[in-house]
Amino acid sequence: KIENCRILQFNETHVAITFDLYASDEESYLGDVYLRTHFGFVGLLSPNMQEREFGWIGFTVGAPGSEYPTKSYTIYNFTFVYGWTANMEPVPLLKKWVENATLTVYMTDMWGNWNKNDTAAPYIKIVSRAPETVYEGDSVTLYILVSDWSEISNVTLRYFDGAAWHSVNAAFDETTHLYYAVIPPYTAGTTIKYSVYAEDANGNGATCSNEYYTYTIVPEYPPNIALLILLTLATSSIILVKKKL
Repeated sequence: KIENCRILQFNETHVAITFDLYASDEESYLGDVYLRTHFGFVGLLSPNMQEREFGWIGFTVGAPGSEYPTKSYTIYNFTFVYGWTANMEPVPLLKKWVENATLTVYMTDMWGNWNKNDTAAPYIKIVSRAPETVYEGDSVTLYILVSDWSEISNVTLRYFDGAAWHSVNAAFDETTHLYYAVIPPYTAGTTIKYSVYAEDANGNGATCSNEYYTYTIVPEYPPNIALLILLTLATSSIILVKKKL
């Protein structure tokens, strides 16, 4: 993870970036055990690198590793610059490169498993709602796609029934790889307003939409069908009475 990230001003047009970097791996050693000079790299991606060759891939520098096998490592005041002179003076970055830019650290363990610092919220999409038309007495199941670079720690359905807010923890379906949550039945005429919140293991959270989704419970039989059924029953009764007479 990255902490205490700061931009240092060199002059009107050039800057440097400094930050503290922490990496750990509970299962194996960080980096290549045979070549420990670097166990990752830091990448700056910006829309303002047009004049640089292959600017669309950004600019990266190596992240130095430990001299010895280690499962955790901290670098304080890591200085991210364009390069260094022969006298070890920093060559700063163009200031416009850091405008609307993202800074990402990629790390590897000794087995080549890569990971990165994650500051992005999960992607959320409500795939389907079953049933689409909700009648009185129906439970409603929402199927939700949630994806993220890191492990998902929480997916919560929040819904409002006109009187109070309720929260339901979504479950994960191993077969479909979707999350699902169930809203219980309500009486006809009730409008349900709902949304989904998801959070990853790094505390990055998001809601599926800036607006709430809604549906309204309808009677088991629409009024016109109910009237038709009543008329049919009444007609049948009249016919039976006539036959008896």
